Amino acid sequence: MGVRCAYAAATVYGLRGDDDTRVAWLEIVDALATPGRPLSTMHFNEFFDALLLLHRGQGEAAMRLLLAPPEEFRTWASGMWRPWYAALWAEAAVVTGHPDAAGRIRRAQLATWDNPVAAAVVERAAALAGDRAGQHPTALAPAAAALSAAGCRYQWARTLVTIGGAERARGEAELAAMGATVMAWPPG
Repeated sequence: MGVRCAYAAATVYGLRGDDDTRVAWLEIVDALATPGRPLSTMHFNEFFDALLLLHRGQGEAAMRLLLAPPEEFRTWASGMWRPWYAALWAEAAVVTGHPDAAGRIRRAQLATWDNPVAAAVVERAAALAGDRAGQHPTALAPAAAALSAAGCRYQWARTLVTIGGAERARGEAELAAMGATVMAWPPG
């Protein structure tokens, strides 16, 4: 568990814009890692790095990182990261305009059905994909409500930013209250 916690701490510092402390935590990750067992077999490192990249508006970099289809996560260690990874796998596809974004959303819905937070992130991705087709931004409201109800303040605030207008300002204020940097939106 220690290596995953250290990677999570590194990500939090990245979200706060403190890349020097992020690097220090990643050095702790290296010290805690089991020799001969790459972190990528569990996929939590890819999840945490993609989360940071998406926050920073670097969707293309997140896409390059999230290469494995979530259906391949069949071991205990990788399986527990499947819903989280699948949610960002779908979101990265949507924000980059990937040609199979709709397919990734459907597959991520299957991988996240029993995880309310990851499912709401996929719901947000689906709403964003629909918004590209000209839907009104209020299509994001159900995802925001689900994330709020689940107590996931960070993803709820990100959703508010994507809604725009007064909700964007509210989301940015929430992120600032958490100590996070401004989320890059739209991604660029």
